[in-house]
Amino acid sequence: MNLSRNMGGDIGIAFVTTFIVRRGQFHQSRLASHTTPYDHPFELRLEGITAAIRHTGASAADASHKAIGALYGQLVENATTLAYLDVLYVMAIGTALMVPLLLFTEKPKGGAAPGGH
Repeated sequence: MNLSRNMGGDIGIAFVTTFIVRRGQFHQSRLASHTTPYDHPFELRLEGITAAIRHTGASAADASHKAIGALYGQLVENATTLAYLDVLYVMAIGTALMVPLLLFTEKPKGGAAPGGH
């Protein structure tokens, strides 16, 4: 019984980890499709971060490079958050589908308490 429980946990962890990575990649590609110089909100955000970094004394080229890195970091963070939400959604559906199975479980039989050691 213990082996089955451990194997089930290991398989569950492997599934969740793989699902998070795959969905993170999916969301990152979807979000990255909107981060082009032709996307006006992206351009405004990039200019704002670049200006903030330039006020700290960085050169224009260095500020631009750091701003792109900061935006990429935000993109990865948002993609990961969306991936975790996807996993929670799938697990909630799985849990909801298992609840009716409780109706088919046997009730424990009454009797003497198990002996202690």
